[in-house]
Amino acid sequence: MHIEGVVIDETKNTLKILGDKLYTVPKDQVEIAFEVGDKEIMVDGKELIGRPEMRLKKRWRK
Repeated sequence: MHIEGVVIDETKNTLKILGDKLYTVPKDQVEIAFEVGDKEIMVDGKELIGRPEMRLKKRWRK
């Protein structure tokens, strides 16, 4: 399934995306493509699991 829209809310395990309707998407089962300017960034939803405020404190490993 392909969903296009704007992320309007985020919880520990889900994203709420407003497109042609409101979708609640589990983070652990998706791969997300964000468009930033003319670039597309792919993110595995499993990397986003956790409370949004706690990810700010997480150290990212390369």
